[in-house]
Amino acid sequence: MGVSYGGYLVLASLAHKDSPFMCGVAVSAITDWIWLYENTDEIFRIFLDMLFAGNKDLMKTRSPINMVDDIKAPIELIHPQNDVRTPVKPILIFIDRLTKKGVDIEAHIISGTGHITNPKEQAKIWLFALHFLYKEMSEKGFL
Repeated sequence: MGVSYGGYLVLASLAHKDSPFMCGVAVSAITDWIWLYENTDEIFRIFLDMLFAGNKDLMKTRSPINMVDDIKAPIELIHPQNDVRTPVKPILIFIDRLTKKGVDIEAHIISGTGHITNPKEQAKIWLFALHFLYKEMSEKGFL
């Protein structure tokens, strides 16, 4: 499970050919570095330029949106509807592609909250995540 960049790492890890993970939970995840670069504020764009050394090809190959064919494990995506740091639009596109590929997903778009959520919204996220992880572990015989 991860949030924001950690959510990105969850998705990238699930797409890795030797992934040891049986499922993943990604919250406010980055799914498309190119889309984010083109639609973010100047400050974050500078950060992305440093992170990728200005290499848009690297942004493209490291974007989970382009790794859908390699994702096999069930995923839960939890995303705030009003997130300005990692907007919801790329998540909706990602959900559509995962669904068309037949990946087992659960998705929750949480209204009225943004990237950094208050404790009440965090509790909602944790409840969704714990339910999903319990179900996945139970189905696979770990509980």
